[in-house]
Amino acid sequence: MKSRVLMSKNSTATTVMSLVLLASALGIMPTAALAETRSVNLMVPTMDCGMCPITVRKALENLDGVKQAKVDFGDKTARVIFDDDKVSVDRLMQATKDAGYPSEIIETSNKSHASSDVNHGNES
Repeated sequence: MKSRVLMSKNSTATTVMSLVLLASALGIMPTAALAETRSVNLMVPTMDCGMCPITVRKALENLDGVKQAKVDFGDKTARVIFDDDKVSVDRLMQATKDAGYPSEIIETSNKSHASSDVNHGNES
């Protein structure tokens, strides 16, 4: 009986995936659901206290299109994963500047890799 339950769950997952792919192929699925994300690593050299990373992170997270912002106080960096259809790298940098922490680009990527982050235990 247990194998039937597992088979049923796998069958359901396969069916759902097939429907998603079909909807995508037919152009039924919204493009936002298929949008690729980008990531950028920013140097934020003026962070000098424990509250700075929190301020920078919140400034970034408040932007529409930002999926994740991780700020490392020790390295003075911010890694941002975002939808570039909604927000640009320039806008991310403007947000940190507006919060009082100018930033500069270290590295950008066309696809996000959420598992590789800048955090070394000092994230805020």
